[in-house]
Amino acid sequence: MSRPGVADLRVVADLDPAVWLANPAPGTEDTWAARALDAVAEDFGLTKGSPGHELMREVIDLFAHAEPVADLRFLRARSPLEPMPVVWVHLLTDDGSHDRPGPDRILTSFDPAEPWYDAEPHVEVLDPTTGLRRAMMVSTRDGVLRTVVRHHRREPVTGVDILVSCAGLDLRSTALVMADLDTLAASLQILDPAGIRR
Repeated sequence: MSRPGVADLRVVADLDPAVWLANPAPGTEDTWAARALDAVAEDFGLTKGSPGHELMREVIDLFAHAEPVADLRFLRARSPLEPMPVVWVHLLTDDGSHDRPGPDRILTSFDPAEPWYDAEPHVEVLDPTTGLRRAMMVSTRDGVLRTVVRHHRREPVTGVDILVSCAGLDLRSTALVMADLDTLAASLQILDPAGIRR
């Protein structure tokens, strides 16, 4: 029996709605953005028309209409004073159309053309039971230190590789958001076509 493709799967995440916004469904971007802005503005105490409110409008609108380069995306919106990175989630399946790289390559294959601070990524095992691991590299492009953080685990039943990626933050911002990134990656669960959580 062949493994299901991405279209046959659903992903659920037990996340704090005061921290994360999940991408809208196709065709609902404008309505979703308006509702998300209202909710975030209320949480942050932003007055309509204020500079902070307009900034959040731009952030949420850009997030809502971003090109779908991943299967899912999330926006961290914990506080207007903290980093608001976009996190991309890729679901990789073995559909027979190409050779899927193994878990180590999925986690640690960073662009060799990028000027990295270290020769190899720093890899940590976050949960030995689920196999969740985190890798980080630091780019030195243009003399600025920016991080690329990845989380990965392979679902044993469906065989789906879940890759979570966040890039472009400085070192301080990365430290501020790392616990939330770990929580997001750990919370992602696969539902198979029968609706069974894996």
